[in-house]
Amino acid sequence: MQPFRLVSQAIKHLRTFLEQLNLEEIRVPNLVESGAMEPYLEPLHINSVEGHPPYVLPTSPEFALKRAMAFVPQSMNGVFAIAPAYRDETKSKLHALEFTMAEWYLRDHNYLQFSSQISDLCAILEKNLPGFQSAAKIAQLTLREAFEITLGLKLPPGAESDFYKNANEKYNLGSWMNELLPEENCSAFFFLLLDNQVLPELQQEFDLLVLYDFPSFSRGMANLSQTGFAQRIEFYFRGIEIANGYSEMYDADEILKLWEGNNRIRKMRKVPEHKIDRSLLEFSAAMRGVAGIALGVERLIMAGCKISDIRNFQIP
Repeated sequence: MQPFRLVSQAIKHLRTFLEQLNLEEIRVPNLVESGAMEPYLEPLHINSVEGHPPYVLPTSPEFALKRAMAFVPQSMNGVFAIAPAYRDETKSKLHALEFTMAEWYLRDHNYLQFSSQISDLCAILEKNLPGFQSAAKIAQLTLREAFEITLGLKLPPGAESDFYKNANEKYNLGSWMNELLPEENCSAFFFLLLDNQVLPELQQEFDLLVLYDFPSFSRGMANLSQTGFAQRIEFYFRGIEIANGYSEMYDADEILKLWEGNNRIRKMRKVPEHKIDRSLLEFSAAMRGVAGIALGVERLIMAGCKISDIRNFQIP
């Protein structure tokens, strides 16, 4: 079966799976004024000749779904959307300007509960999607455990510069790291270690690697635990990052402070600031006790069906 047809089949089973969780499907917009909050996420911009506000294409359904949570009745467990997402990034075997995102939010939930949902979803696709194979060997580790196992380093919960300075000296990450903005240093060091040292070693042994409790500077919109780590979970299936989830932030002042801090980084990098979604802040209290997850549909199929290039999903 052609890869683009696999996407259609997977969406059908995804929708049934999410409806069985008692989630309401939301039709999310494809033109938005605020496309992202993270400092390194770039939306695609729309140029209008009619004097409309400066629109962008959504990098995910996140903001619309979080606003919708305020209006969904308590008889429902939450909301979901399966929709196109757009990101202005270099094309590669894993990155496309347009792809399909499945995203869902559940009340009275926490981020660790997504592990069983991803496993259940893979089992459904293995039965119903031609060529799809679930993971045989699975590991679930905190980031601190993963760093200790692979590097012998004790990962701190925050931006402790001495840790990353010592790691740079030990692994010779490169003098170019010293040219980054101070706000970028720890994040760059962390992801360089994760992507080039930690993940390659663990992925040799495990088909599905589940990592959780990330450093606070990589929190996105995740709550922080009492230990200072972000309540964030990520899924790596046969070497491909397929999903990430959070126990969601709900305090409007805290979200605004984080957003403004991210925009300061963008301003110093001389890229446009992300417009703050004021409606999201207004309805943020509805996210108390909510956990959410975003899943790349094509990436899930790539890993399960062993398809090497996301560009293979284009209709010929």
